[in-house]
Amino acid sequence: MNYVVSEKAYKGFGMEGVTAKWYASLTLKSLDEFKALARRASDQVPSGSQVLEIAPGPGYFAIELAKLGGYRIFGLDISHRFVKIARENAVKAGVDVDFRQGNAAGMPFDSKTFDFLFAARHSRISASQCEPWKKCIAFSSQVAALSSSI
Repeated sequence: MNYVVSEKAYKGFGMEGVTAKWYASLTLKSLDEFKALARRASDQVPSGSQVLEIAPGPGYFAIELAKLGGYRIFGLDISHRFVKIARENAVKAGVDVDFRQGNAAGMPFDSKTFDFLFAARHSRISASQCEPWKKCIAFSSQVAALSSSI
């Protein structure tokens, strides 16, 4: 399978090192919101589904979703530090979430790998960036951007 990997679209400050650690501690204060968002998502995602979260950061949403159902959950983040933090958080929570480092613009997954894909509004993802993701979803209409104040 061929796919194109482009440069990171977001040109802001990088979420590595102490910045990622600071952000993880800051967003941990919103854990109740992540839990509520995961409950909302679980109402739409049947048990047994393969789910991908784009830009999961410290992994709070994916971890909370994993606690709610029999899903196979993946997280793809461009930040090496966030992947490390998210993996540590999943181990502490006792859930199995496959967090990977990679560029969502290139989607390093085979066609139709996932049943559902989630990208939180705060991820700064434009509609045009969603196009390459559709090849990874069994039903392209299942690309969901969950709105939240997180």
